[in-house]
Amino acid sequence: MGMDAIRNSWRTPIWQSLLVGMVLFCCPGMFNAINGMGAGGSAASNTSLVAKGNSALYACFAIVGLFSGSVVNTVGPRICLSLGGFGYALYIGSLWSLDRGGPQGFVIGAGAVLGVTAALLWCAQGVVVMAYPTEKERSRHFAYQWSMLGVGAAIGGLIPLAQTVRSGGTDAVSTSSYIAFFIIVCIGIALSFLLSNPTDVHRKDGTPVQVAASLAFRDEIVNIFRLLKDKKILLLTPSFLASNWFYAYQFGMNGFYFSLRSRSLNSMMYWLTQVVGTFGISAILDYKNLRRRTRGLIGLGVVTTFVTVTWCGGLAFQLTFTRETPSPQKDWADEGWAGPFVLYFMYGMADAMFQSYCYWIMSACTNDPQRLARYGGWYKGIQSAGAAVSFGINAVQIPFIAELGICFGLQVASIPLMLIVALGVTDTNYGLEDLVVPPSDLVEAAGKAAVYNSNATLSCEIEEDDTKEKIGLRAS
Repeated sequence: MGMDAIRNSWRTPIWQSLLVGMVLFCCPGMFNAINGMGAGGSAASNTSLVAKGNSALYACFAIVGLFSGSVVNTVGPRICLSLGGFGYALYIGSLWSLDRGGPQGFVIGAGAVLGVTAALLWCAQGVVVMAYPTEKERSRHFAYQWSMLGVGAAIGGLIPLAQTVRSGGTDAVSTSSYIAFFIIVCIGIALSFLLSNPTDVHRKDGTPVQVAASLAFRDEIVNIFRLLKDKKILLLTPSFLASNWFYAYQFGMNGFYFSLRSRSLNSMMYWLTQVVGTFGISAILDYKNLRRRTRGLIGLGVVTTFVTVTWCGGLAFQLTFTRETPSPQKDWADEGWAGPFVLYFMYGMADAMFQSYCYWIMSACTNDPQRLARYGGWYKGIQSAGAAVSFGINAVQIPFIAELGICFGLQVASIPLMLIVALGVTDTNYGLEDLVVPPSDLVEAAGKAAVYNSNATLSCEIEEDDTKEKIGLRAS
């Protein structure tokens, strides 16, 4: 295989999606691993400090995220993906510094910087996963990326788990764990520079994924505000708000209730089981033998059922303790550990399924790459606004049961609005948007249909003329 063939294969949607998945593995994956252990992997006494850092992170994420689609459309996904990686490195460096006795303010400041850069990274990810694949492949591409993120977080969780599995009583991860996380994030930064420009990416059939030139940044900002008139996006906004709200409660509960090595195992399984959740819902949403609207409705029903059952189990568990209860430091060697452990990885599966559906329903609204970039930015902005508020609530130590009630209520309340959008999903959006190039197989199929319809019409006209002629002969 020559270099040109390798280059052309690399510039296809699947390889671009897998590359972004590798960056998610290295950067957000390590962040999720360390954040999922509660208190950023540090001593449980730092839970409030890390919650404040996360609140700053998501507050900045929310503000920048709303406009990140315009930034990605202007400078391109590659630059935004790379900047996002630098932010993750800085944040893990701040936790490393805290471990060595560094200033607490560094954690909050690094969280704010990460909020800015992560907004760009995640919007770039949204463009690649929603705009590059064809309509029938999008949920599968998202499953690839989200699974790599989950595996990254799971493997990241193995680092401190391996170091604490024998100690049992350690309250924080070791310095070498932070060093390992930092190195992996730096690898992700290097990989991000390999992403191709959107104009160079073509499907296997040779059709481009993007043909429109970028707009001026001022015009991009105007288009962001036009989303406020987009009824579908407004109906989906409550689900965006709910989609990360629960992290503060779930991670905080993990840090409060379990010992460090159990927290590490919980975190690993939380992200690893997301692979099951995302591929499970993807199998429904990309099932070729059903119409797209039918797939969307069945998928929403599955997500709703699983989310509701999981939160009901969470409620039953939460009624057994409060914040005022001394931390049980429940270890896997203790009696009664298995039930909460199963619940925790069910939280992870529910997270993956809910977010997978959010991406699918957004991508079912349009095929325009620039519009999808704005959708992705809006999604991450609103999502992060919810996370900022939830981590702020968690930082002031409101009762766990109140946090759970808010999380449960937001997700359940958003589902009827998602249903309205799902009921309006069409079989395809190809042919409805001038700046979108349909895949060649659809163009060929449409051409055959046109020829068939044309021949059928001609046949009817001939038959009609022949009938008239026969009637005329009989009359004479």
